[in-house]
Amino acid sequence: MRRREFLRGTAVVSVPYLLNGCGLTLPVARPPAEPQPEDPWLQHFAIDSRGLSRALDALGSRGGDFGEIYYQDRRTSALRWNSGTVLTRTSDAFSGAGLRVVKGQQSGFRHTEALDAESLVSAALAAAADVGMGEPQPRDGTGLQFSSPAEVYPEGSATEGLELGANIAERLESQVRAAEPGVAEVDINLTLVDEWVLMAMLDGRLVADRRPMFRLSAQAVMSGGGETHSGFAALSLRQTIDQADADRETVARIDDLATTVVDRTRELFDARRPPEGRMPVVLAAGSSAVLLHEAVGHAFEADFVREGESPIGRAGDPEVASEVVTLVDDATQAYQRGSLNVDDEGEAGRRTVLVERGRLNTLLYDKREALAAGTASTGNGRRASYAFEPLPRASCTYIESGLDEPDALVEAMGQGIVAETVIGGAGEAGGGSFQFRIKHGWYVEDGRRRVPVRDFMLSGNGLEMLRDIRQVANDGAFDMAGWTSEKKGQSVPVSQGIPSMLVAALNVKPLS
Repeated sequence: MRRREFLRGTAVVSVPYLLNGCGLTLPVARPPAEPQPEDPWLQHFAIDSRGLSRALDALGSRGGDFGEIYYQDRRTSALRWNSGTVLTRTSDAFSGAGLRVVKGQQSGFRHTEALDAESLVSAALAAAADVGMGEPQPRDGTGLQFSSPAEVYPEGSATEGLELGANIAERLESQVRAAEPGVAEVDINLTLVDEWVLMAMLDGRLVADRRPMFRLSAQAVMSGGGETHSGFAALSLRQTIDQADADRETVARIDDLATTVVDRTRELFDARRPPEGRMPVVLAAGSSAVLLHEAVGHAFEADFVREGESPIGRAGDPEVASEVVTLVDDATQAYQRGSLNVDDEGEAGRRTVLVERGRLNTLLYDKREALAAGTASTGNGRRASYAFEPLPRASCTYIESGLDEPDALVEAMGQGIVAETVIGGAGEAGGGSFQFRIKHGWYVEDGRRRVPVRDFMLSGNGLEMLRDIRQVANDGAFDMAGWTSEKKGQSVPVSQGIPSMLVAALNVKPLS
């Protein structure tokens, strides 16, 4: 039975009946002779509810403002397809639990792969000892109660679709070759992720989420005129591969990969290196959005602000961007790679306006940073796995669309660069300097795209770039290529989007 069907099915009876089904001694709402509902989430992790209650009591035994036991089971499968053949099939899995209690700015944390009650209680007592050595403080005895999150993405088995994945890879290759018979090689990679997460809070809440994801990438290699070039395109969403293959919109996106990878490869034969210097740049909608995340995204995370690593709020100036910029982080974007029904602290995913018309509105908070700031979590507590404590992290970050047509930005620029496809780079975590490699773009003269350009670096300062945005177009889009964000040794999947944006000036440097 699906978790959400289970929750809906038990919603019509009293909560004590649901909890009694978990093995707790509570009043029964129906005659005990009737079958008790089973809990597929506790069963999945082989959790005994009495043992879980003991571990929670141990975790809160020294007091604490909040805490949780974070169970995780993550399974990954992948295939590589090359020119008509499946080259490799791989699979991987891990599971465990992280136990954390927070008292003020003190945090006690342990993690374990052993999920039996005694191992959990031992880890819980060790974590509790880190936040206080006073007399034991028994938890208030709050019973366990499921809390149902919203459904931003569907459930389903996400790692059992490699056969279907091979069929999709074969179809995608045939589309690439039909679009360009001169393609010499087609390389396709598919990764499927199925992640089960269950969080048991000190306050007695149980929050469960099943997080599917796939990432499909294609690369085409072509030769001609003494040159060889390759183009690349990818798509990553929170869907199982069978759901993706049944969803008309996702199927269209997969089919678009063939066109995109061929077009990008063809353009490289006519492209040249751009001139070097500081000049106006139009960042193309969607495909250049990762520059936004890396250049300025981390600057709005509350821990970096508190630690003085971010210039946001350092001088108390609320004007952090051009007045045409409204910056949002929204975990409720349907199917996006960075979307979350709930974050890794059990808080519901939500929409948070960080910058409104150039003015700082709020930061990204997890529970610990929110406690320090005397505010509420924004639902952005995320962790790489059960072996880490949560940190404030972005989910789906984007700049809202403006009113201008994209071509109006190119005309207004006069002379400069359109940057289309970002393939790598890095930025200082606090919104400082950044440097990104651009694979495809256009050189603009007299307000018109004159010639394609390739292989150059864009560099600048993240917060300066936000302030230097002159115009924002009406073509906002997410980059769905499937990016992963790094912070303090932790990697999490993220999404980012922008409309076409005219930046007054960035540094352009061609690569040799």
